[in-house]
Amino acid sequence: MAPHDPLTLPKERCVEFLSSLEIPIAGPVSTGAGEVEYRIAPPGEMILDGYVNSAISPVRFPYPQTQILWRYSQNGEPRFTPEDQSLRMAIFGIRSCDVTAFRYLEHFFDRPPAETTFLDAASKILLVSIACNEPGENCFCVCCDGGPFLEGGFDVQLTDLGDRFLFEIGSDRGAEAARRAGGMLKAASEADRTRRERLAEEALDKFGITSHMATGIRKLTSRRVAEELWARLAARCIECGGCAFVCPICTCFDVADMCDGESNGRRERTRDCCQYAGYSREASGFNPRPDKVSRFKRRFYHKLSFFYLQQDGRHGCVGCGRCVSACFGGVDMPAVVNAIRSERIEADA
Repeated sequence: MAPHDPLTLPKERCVEFLSSLEIPIAGPVSTGAGEVEYRIAPPGEMILDGYVNSAISPVRFPYPQTQILWRYSQNGEPRFTPEDQSLRMAIFGIRSCDVTAFRYLEHFFDRPPAETTFLDAASKILLVSIACNEPGENCFCVCCDGGPFLEGGFDVQLTDLGDRFLFEIGSDRGAEAARRAGGMLKAASEADRTRRERLAEEALDKFGITSHMATGIRKLTSRRVAEELWARLAARCIECGGCAFVCPICTCFDVADMCDGESNGRRERTRDCCQYAGYSREASGFNPRPDKVSRFKRRFYHKLSFFYLQQDGRHGCVGCGRCVSACFGGVDMPAVVNAIRSERIEADA
């Protein structure tokens, strides 16, 4: 796609812009309890600024907790019918970390054999992101190449300039959205571009959490993490699965066939968690990871080892901070990575 010069969109015309897309739009809406969730709603109900992120990532639209893959019928000749639950839609106000998660999942599900249920759904979604001028207290995307501003991967990236948004086009879908906006968009001035760069630089200094991912990747890949450290960290895990269910790029799932009567049924995919004792158990009853320590260690090897980085295109964290909020035991991603790093420093002392 040919590069596009940045534009500006007045905030008071944002609802008009979203309406011009003429498709269902999911965006940040107040829950009434001081939090936001992404749900399909009229554009006028959506929050334009002053929020950090939702507890559950908007990747749930193409990759929900439970998803029907296909239905079957055994009346006469067996028939299998794919269940198309995808929807042509836009997600407005999605944060940079979740845009990065979308692209990770596209890469993951496109590996042979490609899983078309997710890919078909994701291909119909326009991502209109808002860069993060103010990261949340649990955010650490700056450590994970997940934000707070993106150089690519988005369809449209908005930057809050006060009374207007800087409007960057990152894909053909984004260009089509700009075409629909028509006269609402104006060419960005040099001052607008300069301010965008200044806001991006200022945002980097506002993060309260650091996660030394490079150290974690090196040590896990070379298997230089002491078993005693794994045991100490795993002891704090209560195996609730919260980390996996809020993580936008966890891909563990289970599949089950469900009956809808004597001759009909459906196959469902349900998101699962590798920390559960039954996740790795085989049909024979053998479990290659029978204890909590081995399961805990496996989760972080999958997230951080260089083998998976090569296979999946990036390491398994976008720095959204949801695991920090969800983990009762304080063994979230930055806590574990920093414990691994501290162990190295103590060993070198």
